[in-house]
This record gives sequence, structure tokens and C-alpha cells, in this order.
Amino acid sequence: MYEPDSPNYTPRISGFVEIGQKVAGISIVKKVGDEAIHKTWRYDTLDGNELPLHDGIGRAIHTYQGEDSGILSPYNEDPFVLPLMGNAEDMANLLWNSLNPDTRVAVAVMAFSLTNQDVQIHTINKHTQVNV
Repeated sequence: MYEPDSPNYTPRISGFVEIGQKVAGISIVKKVGDEAIHKTWRYDTLDGNELPLHDGIGRAIHTYQGEDSGILSPYNEDPFVLPLMGNAEDMANLLWNSLNPDTRVAVAVMAFSLTNQDVQIHTINKHTQVNV
């Protein structure tokens, strides 16, 4: 469920990885009108999949699309392609520094290898910094 913080109703974003199956995904739950809308994008390494998963290429979404009359509107696009450079901490810092300082709250990055199953997670939160 989205956050009950009227008037923005902050969407909730989650991600998942099935390393052994070489599958990953991103999900968002947001308020549209009076409904909770849930959207999931699933990426894998299967031939012919329209959402392929490749080493060195990430996918990302934002919580908000932008601001209209003081109200933040929920993200409303497919995940965008993000070339991966460095480790999870490097990517988290790059993303954090690219966000509007007035509206940014947190960034979470999960980096994993399709070949050796190595996983790195790094989060940045404006209130505290947490390393996992």
C-alpha cells in the first residue's frame, strides 16, 4: 500500500532478485484516484524476453514524477536504463547527488552479478546513512 501522507500519498517501491534463476524486478504501488495501483517489471536472461537482464545495465524508477501546484505526482513511466559504474555505494552516491535536495529522502541500490552471484546493497537516507 502507498503511504497515507495526504496530499502526496507517497508510492512504495520495492525490488527483488532471484540470483539462481537470473531474474530481477522492480515494483511500485501508488494511489491513482481512489485506487491503489500496483505495477511490476520483471527482467530475466531468457532469450526473446522483451525485458532482458544484462551485466552492467541497471533499471531504476523514482517515487515521484514531478511537482504540480505543491503536490508531488507519482512516477508514471517504465523503469529507465541506467549504465552501472563502480559498486553499489558508487551508484547510490551518483543517484543521490542527481536528485533534488529539497525533495530527496532515500536511495537504495542493489547490485548483483549474473555470473558469480555476488550481491551488494547500499542505501542513503537523508536522516541516517545505512550500509547493509
